[in-house]
Amino acid sequence: MQFCQTPRSSGEIAELLGLKTAYFVYEHYLKPLIERGELKKTLPTLQHSSRQRYVAAEVDVATFSANSVLEYCNIPRSKAEMLAHFGVYFAQLNKLLMPLLSERKLIEVKSRETVGKGWQRYLAATTDAATINEQVLAFCRTPKYLHEIGGHFGISRKCDGIKQFISPLVESGQLKSYYNADTCGTHLKYYTVDKDNTVLTNEALLEYCAVPRGKKEICEHFGAKIWTVKRMLNQLADNGKLKYLIPAEPTSKNQKYMVSECAAPILTDNAVLALCETPKTKAEVAEYFGLPKTHIHYVLGRLIKEGRLSYTHTDKLAYRFQGYAAVR
Repeated sequence: MQFCQTPRSSGEIAELLGLKTAYFVYEHYLKPLIERGELKKTLPTLQHSSRQRYVAAEVDVATFSANSVLEYCNIPRSKAEMLAHFGVYFAQLNKLLMPLLSERKLIEVKSRETVGKGWQRYLAATTDAATINEQVLAFCRTPKYLHEIGGHFGISRKCDGIKQFISPLVESGQLKSYYNADTCGTHLKYYTVDKDNTVLTNEALLEYCAVPRGKKEICEHFGAKIWTVKRMLNQLADNGKLKYLIPAEPTSKNQKYMVSECAAPILTDNAVLALCETPKTKAEVAEYFGLPKTHIHYVLGRLIKEGRLSYTHTDKLAYRFQGYAAVR
C-alpha cells in the first residue's frame, strides 16, 4: 500500500517489490486489495491492461473520462498537466483527446511562445465562451484566412465549420471580413478586427489607384494574396475602370495600374520618343513614367536597335549619365 500513494502500474509495483512479472503482482497482491476496497483502479472500465494504474482507496484521484477532461480544461491545460492530474499514459490521453478535438468540444490554444516547443494547451470549448472569443480576437489582430483560424484553434477547416465557430463575433461586428460574408471558400475569406480602412473592395481599390500602383504595393496595403489582387485588377481593367501604364505588356512584373479618368504618362514608344525630343537620361525617363530603370532600359534598348533613338555619348555607351535623343 505504501507504494500506491500515487498511481502505479502493476509493472512499476513489481519492479519496486523486486518481482519478475506484473501478472503475479496483480493476482497475489493487487487483486485481494481491490476486492477488500483498499485499492482502486484509475481506469475502472479496463479489466486487464498494462495501461491500468492502481492507487490507495483514500487517495483522491480524478476519474479519467471525457467529461472529467473537459471539466479540468476550464482553463488552458497542457498534456503534461493532464497526465500528472489523471495518472494515465500518453497514448491513453491522446486516444481520448482525438474525438474531443474532432467534435470541437476541446480546442487547441497556441501562443507565439509555445508553438513548436511541445507545450500545446487545450481549452474546453463550452467552458467559457468569453475566453474563447477573446483568444479569437487576439489572434485576428493581424488579418487571417479562415484556414489559418481553423488550424490555430484546432477546429474543422471546412468553410461552414469555421464560419459557425466565429459567427457570434461576426454577427456582433467584432470580427469583420475583407470579402462578402456570403462568399464560400476558405481561400476567399479574410478576417480582421481593426482594419476598416483597408478592406479590399472594388471601390477601395479604385480609390487607392488614384496614383499609379504596382501589384506588390496593393497586396501590402490590403493584406491580400497576389492572385486575389490580380483577379480584381484584371476585372477592373477589362471593364475600363483601370488602365495599364505599360499597355504593351499587360502581364509585366513592373506593371502599374491607375484609374482611367486620371491623367498619367502611359509607357508607349511614341510617348518615349516625344519625351526624348530633348535628350533624357535613363533615370529621367524612369522617373517620368514612374517605372523601374530596369524596365526602361529594355524599352530604350529596343528603340535604339530600331534606329528611332540615338545615344548622346557614342564614345562610351555604358556611361552612367548616358543620354537618349529621338532621331528626327
